Amino acid sequence: MSFPAPFPKIPAYRGEADLLHQVRRVVCLEKIDGTNTRIGVPPDARGPNDIVVGGRTRLPGDEGFNQDVLVDLVRRDARLCARLIQAAASLGAPLELYGEACGARIQQRGLLYGARTHLLLFAARIGGSWTGFSQAPPAAPQGGPMRSVTQLGEAIGIPTVPCLYAGPPDPGTFDALRAQPSQHSVDQGFSRPGVDPTHEGIVIWSDPVLLSPWGEPVVAKHKAAHRQEARARAPGDLGTPAAFAERAVLVERLRHARQHLEEQGRWDSTLGTLSRRVVQDVAREVPEYQDQLRANGKKAVRAALTARVASLAGAVLGD
Repeated sequence: MSFPAPFPKIPAYRGEADLLHQVRRVVCLEKIDGTNTRIGVPPDARGPNDIVVGGRTRLPGDEGFNQDVLVDLVRRDARLCARLIQAAASLGAPLELYGEACGARIQQRGLLYGARTHLLLFAARIGGSWTGFSQAPPAAPQGGPMRSVTQLGEAIGIPTVPCLYAGPPDPGTFDALRAQPSQHSVDQGFSRPGVDPTHEGIVIWSDPVLLSPWGEPVVAKHKAAHRQEARARAPGDLGTPAAFAERAVLVERLRHARQHLEEQGRWDSTLGTLSRRVVQDVAREVPEYQDQLRANGKKAVRAALTARVASLAGAVLGD
């Protein structure tokens, strides 16, 4: 596995059926519309070149890596590098940090967070183990000290994403939080007529971090209604492939597909490339997809998804 490890894909919140409702305490973090950034610091790091910085899917040296802006954001900050090296050395274990680069021209809504590109921290692993956002396990795997994400952020000098709620899991609270203006935008003093100030949604973490039976952190994203990538199926029949495609493919899914392709250096502004990525995402992320294949066949389902992408592509290919 690469170091730092890629950040796992966060599943969509499933209401009271979600594993989050089996934990005693959660934190709700603002979902920042930025670029996922991972930082790896070995305990024996000596200088900036020993710090590994990359995006969600690629690191420097990987084919197609085109996010040198993330590397520069960290390695050109001598004070930040010194604090990162000191933190890893004091922990005596490999340190992996996960954040969002945002602001300026990062993503379509980047200016919502100000004119300066900057990092916000939201998760971390120490010695390969996840630590909580505000509550850390009593000891690191190697027996040394453990730090929460907020403690790491304070020591390193990287601000954490806004925490909007901490307490027992509550569906009503989760729904209310996802419709709020961006707290980070408010903190940055951003205000512009005609610009939607609503944040992208929230990310709900167990705190301290608990792992699912599959070894993944218990976490879910709950997006604002107008930023969702798909609509839930109403009870009853599966319906036609076209009806499924209309539920599973919204403009936001196309926007994120383009974003991921750009991060991987594979965006070529063509409908075919966009369509292939969207179909791939639906197959991987929408549980109903497998039911549709069994009921209607792969050819019909994929044809409906492709047609749906074509009908919405103008909103993504035109900018």
